[in-house]
Amino acid sequence: MTQVKKITVTLPEGLVLGLNDFSKELGRSKSGLIKEAIEYYFDILDLKIAEHRASTKGKTYTLDEVKALINE
Repeated sequence: MTQVKKITVTLPEGLVLGLNDFSKELGRSKSGLIKEAIEYYFDILDLKIAEHRASTKGKTYTLDEVKALINE
């Protein structure tokens, strides 16, 4: 089972009001919505980091080139 940690965050009032509204509308907990939002945002950050690394590093490889390197 995944360990759960409790944290405290400070948010602008507008975000809190929106969070309350979504929570009521969807019948979901605020913690669950925040968790889902953070996971989604981290996926976006991962993509941005990968794109940045690809644009600033040396050679990039095609899928066929990677397969050939693995099979060597």
